[in-house]
Amino acid sequence: MLIFVKEYPYPTPCNVPYAKEKQRQDGSQNFGYIDIEKYPGKINNIPELTDFPIFKEFIKEINENNTMYTYGCDVGTEKIINENIVWSFVNISFKDDKLNKDKIKYMEFISSIFKYLKTDTLDTISIDVTLNPTQYHNKEKIKKGARPSKNTLEYKGWSINIKISSYNEKIEVATAGWLYGIKTVKTCILHFGKSRYFN
Repeated sequence: MLIFVKEYPYPTPCNVPYAKEKQRQDGSQNFGYIDIEKYPGKINNIPELTDFPIFKEFIKEINENNTMYTYGCDVGTEKIINENIVWSFVNISFKDDKLNKDKIKYMEFISSIFKYLKTDTLDTISIDVTLNPTQYHNKEKIKKGARPSKNTLEYKGWSINIKISSYNEKIEVATAGWLYGIKTVKTCILHFGKSRYFN
């Protein structure tokens, strides 16, 4: 696998949770934060997961089985010239607020991911890992319709974005590579996300 640790590309931090937005001009839409950890059944309300049951299971297991939770995801396919791309991303935070404030813990987690995945020699899959500056807000206020602001802010910290992409001329091969990437990254997150690594 090709592993890249990337710089955060945006001028403003991520917000967790975040409100639902109106449909954009390109037809895409941010459907808002869904607390899968607290309400597991609401995973069925995430439109991005409807056509990708394997990715849905990936999101479900991360929220259920370790010290981390997801707060955003997307998945899709593209074609550039003769190459098919199957991709997905997930944003991940610690369930412990103290860990979310600790940049060193996040860097240790990213380092563990890098060391685990770099031994894989399959070069048609790329994994991009980004450390996100993140503002954590009061969930109840956002749930009642407030937009992230100074009035809802509880603390500033960090989170991680992991993007998995697979490339091939044949869509079937690209899809198989993406599925392999999803399985490998999930194993990595569930292993290194266990509480014993963050005492």
